Amino acid sequence: MSTLTPAEFARAMRRLGGTGRASVSAAVSKVARNTSLYAERVAKEAVTLGGSSGLRVRTGLLRSSIAGRVLQDPGSMSVVLSAGGRRRGRDVVYARIHELGGEAGRVSARVRIPARPYLRPAIDKVGERLPERMGKAVTAAVRAAERGGGS
Repeated sequence: MSTLTPAEFARAMRRLGGTGRASVSAAVSKVARNTSLYAERVAKEAVTLGGSSGLRVRTGLLRSSIAGRVLQDPGSMSVVLSAGGRRRGRDVVYARIHELGGEAGRVSARVRIPARPYLRPAIDKVGERLPERMGKAVTAAVRAAERGGGS
């Protein structure tokens, strides 16, 4: 099955009723949700001992702070991968500096921490296949809605 062109998609969305549009929206949401979970898994693997980031797990707080989620607004959807915040009653303040690198410590004892990215590589890896996966899911949902009447 070939994926829909933007023009074909626009025509199909005009033809489909509310139920058909809801089916397409549900397909898009499912791909976004699965993508966020996959990105989270890839990032967590990167911070686990032997992962690609070079970080070693000591307490597991950084790894447990990594979260993938989907943000939805009317007319848009974003897959977001984040780390840091509060976990198990403690702040994971070092998440950003491990991702981006920089200086840390007191003025009298500053140390340079090299960048050891774990979020960006996960997003890059997941993002490579997202357009293809989204195209296939949307095409399948539109075709199914058209077969079922879509209203």
